[in-house]
Amino acid sequence: MSLTETRPEEVPGSDLALTLPAGSGARAIRRRRKRQEQRQRRLVALAFLVAVIGSAVLIGAPHVGRRISGTEAPTPTPAASPNDPRVLLAHRHPDGSARSLTIFSDGKDQSSIVMVPAGTMAEVPSLGLEPLGRALEVGGPTRLASTLENLLGITLSEVVVVDDGDLVAMTAPIAPLEVDVDARVEQVAEDGTVDILYEPGRLELSAEEVPAFLTAKGTATDLAVLARHQSFWESVLARLAKPDAPALGGPAAVSDVLVDLAADAGVRARLLPVEPLGQADTLGLSTAATELYQVSDDELEKFLASTFPGAEGPAERPQAQVLNGTGGVEVTAHAAERLVPAGIQVALTGNAARFDYDTTQIVFYDEDQEAVARQARKALGVGRLVLSRRPLGVVDVTIIIGADFTGGGAAAPETTRRRT
Repeated sequence: MSLTETRPEEVPGSDLALTLPAGSGARAIRRRRKRQEQRQRRLVALAFLVAVIGSAVLIGAPHVGRRISGTEAPTPTPAASPNDPRVLLAHRHPDGSARSLTIFSDGKDQSSIVMVPAGTMAEVPSLGLEPLGRALEVGGPTRLASTLENLLGITLSEVVVVDDGDLVAMTAPIAPLEVDVDARVEQVAEDGTVDILYEPGRLELSAEEVPAFLTAKGTATDLAVLARHQSFWESVLARLAKPDAPALGGPAAVSDVLVDLAADAGVRARLLPVEPLGQADTLGLSTAATELYQVSDDELEKFLASTFPGAEGPAERPQAQVLNGTGGVEVTAHAAERLVPAGIQVALTGNAARFDYDTTQIVFYDEDQEAVARQARKALGVGRLVLSRRPLGVVDVTIIIGADFTGGGAAAPETTRRRT
C-alpha cells in the first residue's frame, strides 16, 4: 500500500480546547443545548462546536493531510447475536419515550437483571446528548438499542417495547405477586394533601396494579422507584421458579429469558452505576424522565466486568466522531447502527462544515490508528481513508458521511428490534 501526499477534502482539524465546568455536569448540558440551537440556525458553519459533559471540542478547520490509497470496501456482515441472550425491555411512556429500561441477561458466567435509569444521558446518534429514554421516542427500538449498545459496549439480542396493557397481560397468568416496599411512597396534591400510595412492608399485587406500582413516584427519586422494580422482578422470578408456574403472557422474548433466569439461582439485580445531574426541567429538557444522570466512569469498568463478562469498556473501544456531510435525515444515526456492532464507540455526532460530500471521509490522526479507520470502513461498506497531520486527541477517527453511504434499510417494527 502506498501513501500519497495530497490536499484532501475539508475534514475536521485538531483545535482542541478542553474546558472543565465549574460545578456539576448540569451546566455542561445547558451549554451544549445552546450551541446546538445556534448550529441549527446557521446550518452550514465554518466551525462545529460540540460539548459533552465536562468538555468541549472545536472541529471543522481545513488542513493538509495524506489520503490513503486503496478503494476496497467490503460489505459488512450483520453483527451476530450474543451467545448469552440479552433482552432489553422498555416500558413506553404515552409521549413515546421510555419510562423505564430493564436488561435481562442470561449468561453462562453471570446472569443479571440490570435496571437503567431512563434519564441517563447518552449520545443519541443524530440527536446529540439526550436522556436514553428519548432514543425510543425519536428512533424506535432500533435507535434505543444502538444508543444503549454504544454506551455500554454490549450487544443486545432483542429489544421489546411494552405499554401498561402489555405489562398487565404479561403478569396476569402468575398474579397475584408478593412484593416488598422498603419505604413509604407518598404523593403531595396541589392543595398540600399528602396521599399515601404504598406503606412499607409486604404487598400483594394484582396484574392490573402492576403498571402503577412500577411507575408511581410520589416524592421519591427515580432510583427509589427502581428499587421497587427490583422487588417486582425478583417476585416474578420466584413465582416462575415454582413447579406449577404457568407460562407468562406477553412477548415471547421476555417470557423465555425470564423462565431461564428463574432456573438460575445466581441471578443478580443490578443498577447501572450513575451519578445525579439534576432535574430535567431546570436544564431546559422536555422529557418524561424528570431526573437526569450520567454514567459513573469510575464504576463502569468494574460494573461491566462483573455483569457482562467479555464486554469492552469505553477505554478499550476506539472512539469515533461521526458528522453528517450530506444534510440527509438520520445519516449519522444509520452510520452508528453499523459502527457500534463493529466495536466502535460513537462519542460525538453532528453536522459537517458543509453538506456536499460525495465520498465518505474516514480521517485518522496517527498511523497507529489506521487499523481503526479500516475497521470503520469495513463496517460502513464505503469510505476514503485520510491521514491527518493535525492530531485530534479526543477521538481516534472522524467520519464524515458522504453521498456514497446508503445505510438505513427497512424500518424496524414499532415495538421490537431483533438481531439477525
